[in-house]
Amino acid sequence: MSTHVITVARQFGSLGRPIAEQLAQRLGFEYIDRDIIEKAAEDLGKPVYELMEIDDRNKTPKYMRMMYPLGVGRGEKQDKLFEIERDIIIDLAKSKDCVIVGRCADFILTEAGFRDLYNIFVYASYHDRFNYCLSHLGFNYDAVEKHIKRVDSERSSYYTHYTGERFDSPKYRDLMINSGSMTFDRIVESLTACAKLRFQL
Repeated sequence: MSTHVITVARQFGSLGRPIAEQLAQRLGFEYIDRDIIEKAAEDLGKPVYELMEIDDRNKTPKYMRMMYPLGVGRGEKQDKLFEIERDIIIDLAKSKDCVIVGRCADFILTEAGFRDLYNIFVYASYHDRFNYCLSHLGFNYDAVEKHIKRVDSERSSYYTHYTGERFDSPKYRDLMINSGSMTFDRIVESLTACAKLRFQL
């Protein structure tokens, strides 16, 4: 029996990660984010943090890994890390029903030929993202704009480099949803209903 896989790409501050986590919980799917992918790489003996040029995750600035999805290294090191994470994403998707956040998973699994796949992109207005960063992510007012710009820029560059598409392109997305259009619970309820229809659950 094939697995059912949802990918969630998201703008910074759009609530994409907590939406993905709640969606997985409601569907009974496993939730997979960067920490799980990196842990899987470590378990396989892959030098993830060496490639990322980040020596100790506990010393890493809080949002560096959001700004730099493949660390601060460049060129061959980042390409090697992308290959490791791509293979892990494919293996995880083959093994269990899951919701995978970020890491170009929509592109990776579409190109790998996954059929029971539902790719979601979560976005929000700048105003909503700004307010969420203030109220939930612990930023002070002066730091919010800088972090939104930096994370957006790095996330966009990463996605375009490995997929050849703009970060907001619909090419590898089945559903693009504005998280500010409804309450958090309604967004999760809507996506849960859509996923059940998509997979005929």
